Amino acid sequence: MPPVPYRFAGTLGQQVFLAKDTAIIAVAPGEILDQLYRVESIDDRGISLTYLPLGKTVVIDLQPAPAPPR
Repeated sequence: MPPVPYRFAGTLGQQVFLAKDTAIIAVAPGEILDQLYRVESIDDRGISLTYLPLGKTVVIDLQPAPAPPR
């Protein structure tokens, strides 16, 4: 399975955001990302994604990733 290209970007109210490269994406359970990942659930443990080609589930931690160096 390839590395997950998303990282937790933050929340605004009840909305949860992931970052991929320089894009910020609002996500909700049931959404399909890039036709490869399905958002299974979002809770206090993290954001659960299923990598559809293999049916493997990964969890993205809800701690913001450090900003990339400039």
